[in-house]
Amino acid sequence: MIPLLDPLLAPAVVLGMAGAVLVASRSVRTRMAGFGAWMVGNALWVAHGIGSGDAYVTVMFAFYWVTAVMGVVNCGERPGPFS
Repeated sequence: MIPLLDPLLAPAVVLGMAGAVLVASRSVRTRMAGFGAWMVGNALWVAHGIGSGDAYVTVMFAFYWVTAVMGVVNCGERPGPFS
């Protein structure tokens, strides 16, 4: 029997893993895409945390969402040492 994929958590997991791969890139555009993936994935985790009443998941992924936004802002400033 094939388990059904959770419509909220499955994309959250995929976006989180894709973001991790993308932010490791030397390309600023690719890193920006990674931070964007993290922002969407983290927002899904926050929605899950709120929906399930899990304050720990909600707070942790809300914090991760803020750091992903900071990553987008910092990518736009100037290239880093590995760009």
